[in-house]
Amino acid sequence: MNNNLDPTITTELNHFIENNMIAKVIKSLYLNESSESNLAPSPSFGNAFSNNNISAELDKRVKNVYSAQTLGEYIETLYQEKHKEDPLVLRRAGIDRAYKYKVVNNLIKPTKSKLLCFAIAFELDLEGTEKLLQKAGYTLVEENSVFDTIVCYFIRKGYYSGADIDIWLEEYDQPTIFSVA
Repeated sequence: MNNNLDPTITTELNHFIENNMIAKVIKSLYLNESSESNLAPSPSFGNAFSNNNISAELDKRVKNVYSAQTLGEYIETLYQEKHKEDPLVLRRAGIDRAYKYKVVNNLIKPTKSKLLCFAIAFELDLEGTEKLLQKAGYTLVEENSVFDTIVCYFIRKGYYSGADIDIWLEEYDQPTIFSVA
């Protein structure tokens, strides 16, 4: 090697080459030609994986999170889409106006049971119910929960009588949703 070269540049260049060799090995291990995966390695080695699309992709994902409807906005959308009047839904859900105001304005996080009251009052199908629950970080787990199985059964059947659902929940020693709403 020529001793007249700047040692700093030589060191940086050697690191760059080593990093590229490591990157090449990693790519060959994880992204072989037969793989149908569209995974790409992260930029662990400085600019060795420089990719202008990373910033754009992250910006897009962050923007999607910020532009996603809040729980309150989604409930307001349901009122409009279902052409439901506020007093009717609130009465069927067993929820007072003050509580609805807090939920719609994202002042409180409702319980799963309260959201199920909304879902049944709006007569949502299972997909709509899941979407409503997901807005608050909940889900229905039929396989592991007797409570969820019973609620899902009635929603699948399109049977939205809160009193009857509560009776069946009690029958199976599960907490009711409308008597506590």
